[in-house]
Amino acid sequence: MRPCRWQAMARAGRAGILGAALATALALTAALPLQAANANDTAAQVSQLRGRLSTLSATLETEAAARALPLDALLVQHGLDQVASRLAAEERDNTPLRPARINVPNGPAATDRSDLRLALAILSQSFSADDNPDVLLAPGPAGGHEVLGFRGGHVTLADLDAAGALDRSGTEAGPRLIRPVILWEDTILRLSPGDRLALSRPDGAFIISFGQVQIHEAELTVDGGVNPYSTEFVPFLTVGGGGSLVMEDTTVRGLGFGWTNKFSGVSVVAHPFMPPIGTSRIARNDFEKIVTLVLAGAADVHVTDNRFHDVRDNALRLARGPRARVQGNLFFGRGPTNAIRLLDGTSDAVMSGNLLLGGKRAGILVGRGSDRVRVTGNVIWRRDGAAIKFDGTACGQVAQNIAIDGEQKGIEVRHSPGTLVHRNLISGAHSSAIWVSAQPVGSVTHLTENILVRNGAGLATATAHNIVLRGNDLTAQMPRLVSGDLIPQNAIVAQDLRGRTPVLISAGGRKDVPNMPAICGGEGE
Repeated sequence: MRPCRWQAMARAGRAGILGAALATALALTAALPLQAANANDTAAQVSQLRGRLSTLSATLETEAAARALPLDALLVQHGLDQVASRLAAEERDNTPLRPARINVPNGPAATDRSDLRLALAILSQSFSADDNPDVLLAPGPAGGHEVLGFRGGHVTLADLDAAGALDRSGTEAGPRLIRPVILWEDTILRLSPGDRLALSRPDGAFIISFGQVQIHEAELTVDGGVNPYSTEFVPFLTVGGGGSLVMEDTTVRGLGFGWTNKFSGVSVVAHPFMPPIGTSRIARNDFEKIVTLVLAGAADVHVTDNRFHDVRDNALRLARGPRARVQGNLFFGRGPTNAIRLLDGTSDAVMSGNLLLGGKRAGILVGRGSDRVRVTGNVIWRRDGAAIKFDGTACGQVAQNIAIDGEQKGIEVRHSPGTLVHRNLISGAHSSAIWVSAQPVGSVTHLTENILVRNGAGLATATAHNIVLRGNDLTAQMPRLVSGDLIPQNAIVAQDLRGRTPVLISAGGRKDVPNMPAICGGEGE
């Protein structure tokens, strides 16, 4: 089973599935000098990486055995091991989880009949009442609104079995959960190595926990056809209130439904007035055909070294949770919208060392007040939207990323003052490599030491106000250098294709200033 393979890798001392791989897969910018001697050589090396990423993506789609391999082994098989990395310095935050602030009796939890409406009311105070009717209807009319609850202790598969919540007959996916389960704040749910649990869709099964959930080397899947009382309903795991989730080396397949954060498959949806009982960490898991992994309202979450395949919405959605770390994850297969979406004040987050292969819309979207976010060292190939998009943020950094063959822009900066776009390689974007628009009056956007290769245009703007250009290599971008309201400044850029002389430009022309403007409160040049 897959979780055993993840565990074996961890015990072998690997930093993570993508951690070692970054020394190879994310490395083209090391082989491409920042001041390339020959534009044709630069384009040739990009073409080589393009072909190898395409082959890797096809392999992941068609060969199940390949999906079970560590990503670094996959990359070696596809010739990506020869690319030296200057991005390997992307460090993982391995800060230990804070001890859970929870007093749980050392023994099995007691069972009771819990009112499902109370649990839904707690979730709805922060995340709306949408989709609640489907959850209420799914268990059927026999039990009314009362469901199986646990209080004051530990809960395992054996405890679920003893409470009559499992059916162990006739399923290859393991025992079936046939009843909805609510775990209150003084409980710990533990699924241990080798545990397999199939949540029955026809029976309206799901898990809502307000305590701590610990899942290690297990498997969670959906069993059965359409629910007879609620056709939209699909089982889910939701951690609400002040609860926390630690999920490692686990396979999650098929969970989730609806359009809210609450029931999207695997969700941590914290209540703002309930003190957190621990920090959530999601590491080295396989997520396949879920709606979304959601972490909302929870601070300091870590999402590292996971695989997301054929998701049904955003693969990963973070909201209202400062200091998140999203590092070393692989996204591939079908993806109808952003792979990673940060919204509603997910400030001071780090998105680093992730590999995105294909998918629709922007690969990484940072928006709505998620300030001081760093997006560094990611590889994004063949999105049908932008590779990386900042929209409604401040003081963000987009650095040392590789974006290849996007259907639209490479990097978009909208309504986001103080953004630094630094040392990225962008090639094959059908629109512009870098797009800057709708910036506040007087704002400054810094574009420094980027390599732009054969995009629809190099830089395009619309009401961008002030842009600092320094050290950007556009030798392989000729003749399509600038677009939008910067077209009158094309000659300024063309005179210095390697950006040896720093300039500050706007739609009105070049500005000579004694010192370059500071980057978001830092020192000027």
